[in-house]
This record gives sequence, structure tokens and C-alpha cells, in this order.
Amino acid sequence: MPRNARQQKTPIHSVIRPIMQLRSCMDRVTSGVLRKKMGFGVSQFRILYVLANKPEMTQKVIADFWDVTEASVSRQIGILAGQGLAAKKAGGMAITPKGKKALDAAMKEITTAFEKIFKDISDGDRRRTAELLENFMEKIKNYANFK
Repeated sequence: MPRNARQQKTPIHSVIRPIMQLRSCMDRVTSGVLRKKMGFGVSQFRILYVLANKPEMTQKVIADFWDVTEASVSRQIGILAGQGLAAKKAGGMAITPKGKKALDAAMKEITTAFEKIFKDISDGDRRRTAELLENFMEKIKNYANFK
């Protein structure tokens, strides 16, 4: 049915609320999988992910990237370093070979869990959802002037 002048626009909160809830639910699933299968949590996973993709980052850059405090990053890096998953380097922090192996295993576990959750969603729906979310993220990045 074509939109006419009398039809109201969808309120933005009806878009934002489910996205925020989705993120929270996905974090819970991810956290559960990581704790059970890998022995570390989402915060440590995020740091390993950043370090694997951008070697030798400082704690400040990691904190800014994830919008958390440097103290939080410092605590998590201490845990990761204690497990041999990350190490201090001259230019900042870096993922170790053990950390890279753990990250790869974690990605596999997370992917397996979400494949089970999304098994009944068609490939076309997955593709359209990914495109919509990418578009939404691009608009948010542009608005917030993310790098």
C-alpha cells in the first residue's frame, strides 16, 4: 500500500529499541559461549579481536574503539597477558600466537552458536538484514564522526 500524507512515519524508537535489545541478547549468547567453551568473556574477546586486526594498539585506542575506560581495558589486558593471549610490545599491546589461536577457536564457537539460532532464516533475509544493518552503521558512523 503506497504511503500517503495521512500515514504517520514509523517512530525511530521502534527501530532503535529492538536493535539495542538485539545487541544485548547477542552479547549474552556470545558471553555464554565464550565462558563455557573458551574460558574468557566478551570484553577479552573484543580486545583480542582488535589486536588481531590492528597489531600493537595502545590501551587508550582500544578503550576509545570500544567506548570503555582505559582502566577496564587495562584489567582485561592483564587477564589476557596472564593467560598468554596478549603481550606488551614497544608500540602498545599485541595478540600472541596463543591468543590468535584462541580467537580463531572463539570465532568458530560463536559462529556455530549463531548458525543454530539463525538456521531458519533464509539466505535472502540474512543478506537483506546484513545490508540494512551495514547501512544503519554507516549512517551512525557518519553522524558520530567515527573513524
